[in-house]
Amino acid sequence: MEARARKVAQKEAEKERKQRELEDEFWKEDDKNMLKKLQRKEKKQKKKTDQLEKKKESQHLAEEEMSSI
Repeated sequence: MEARARKVAQKEAEKERKQRELEDEFWKEDDKNMLKKLQRKEKKQKKKTDQLEKKKESQHLAEEEMSSI
C-alpha cells in the first residue's frame, strides 16, 4: 500500500516537473535582438560593479597609506 502511494507521488512529481519545463520553455526569450540587449545590459552592469569595486579598493589603499604615514 505504501509502495503504491510512493509510486503515485513519484509519478505526480515527474508530471509536475515536466509541466514546469514546458512552461519555462514557453516563456523563454528567443528574440535575438532582445537577447543581445539583455547581454549588453548585463555587461554594462558588470562593468559598473567592477569599477565600483576598483574605486573602493583604491580608496582603501589610499586610506591605509595615509594612516601609515
